[in-house]
Amino acid sequence: MPSLQRRLHQLLDVGVHVKWGIDATNLLGQDSAGDLDGGNKKNVQCAVPWDCVGSIMWNFPFLGIDEDLEVHRQLMLDFFASAAVTLFTRKREGIRVFLTLCNNQYCRWQVERAAREWFFFLDCSIPFDTHTFGSYRPIRNNLESHFPAEKAVVYVFGLYPVCEVSLNTRLEKMLAVAT
Repeated sequence: MPSLQRRLHQLLDVGVHVKWGIDATNLLGQDSAGDLDGGNKKNVQCAVPWDCVGSIMWNFPFLGIDEDLEVHRQLMLDFFASAAVTLFTRKREGIRVFLTLCNNQYCRWQVERAAREWFFFLDCSIPFDTHTFGSYRPIRNNLESHFPAEKAVVYVFGLYPVCEVSLNTRLEKMLAVAT
């Protein structure tokens, strides 16, 4: 896979630390992953060093199946579930999730619905600035063709768990107003 090697070297040249074997739908369940150092795979103890993580960024998630809405909706639901469980377990609830999507994927994939189900709420959305990432250009799963990112948007989510007492208080107030 010469294209993959070329892509890895481009990322390493600009100082990106590359991990392989990370399953975004099972962040907590991974005891180990690979580390790429100059294209050479080596094992590491923990897939993600959560104590050092300041944010989760996932640019252009895609399963390689065009227009399969249900598969991508499930991907988003599984990702947010995995992120919530991992962040609660690792006591890293303050970490923000940055999710970059193209065009109307946010609506079609029902991202906000999946996020809210796991206590993530949209803090803001900003245009994806291709210049911020230098020579980074998103590529398709076949590793050969690029796709335009000019209309892409970065959605920033925060994890806001609702405690049971707070939820009960809110419900009681809502019921009092309704009666």
